[in-house]
Amino acid sequence: MDLGSDAADGLGMDGYHMHNDQLIQKGLYPFKGSHFTFEAVRFVQKVKELMPLDRTVSVPIYDRSLHNPTPNGKLISRSSRIVVLEGNYLLTRISPWDQIRNMLDYSVYIEVQEDIQYERLMERHTLTGKSTEEARYKIIRTDWPNSELIVQSRDLADFIFRPAANFSSD
Repeated sequence: MDLGSDAADGLGMDGYHMHNDQLIQKGLYPFKGSHFTFEAVRFVQKVKELMPLDRTVSVPIYDRSLHNPTPNGKLISRSSRIVVLEGNYLLTRISPWDQIRNMLDYSVYIEVQEDIQYERLMERHTLTGKSTEEARYKIIRTDWPNSELIVQSRDLADFIFRPAANFSSD
């Protein structure tokens, strides 16, 4: 069966990052990426708006060159039969994120070995201008605590995907 080229689309939670100005004002910038630095209520509302998908819906995206969300960054077409939600906190037991899992038809948790996570995080942080020491600090202060929180919800996934040997990004 051919579903067509526009049969699936995606909504990433990264478009719901608080804007950097807002994070700085609230003293949360060092914790950017933690569950409390997202506009989670807006994300949950948008997911509800997509059910059923009876019209084209505008959603924000995250612009890595600006390091900020872009409102109305893309459109999810009503012709999409599948909408994939992507994000770290979609299965967590923390409000309001905990509302998401009841709206999913199917959920997948991607399990990545810690050493590979660390390698990928170091690369990501240094490519965006952080020194090696700043990158390590960010990982210890923010990324590892986030990872520990996310791991606690893997039992809620319908399927746990373990990539073969958790291949490196090389």
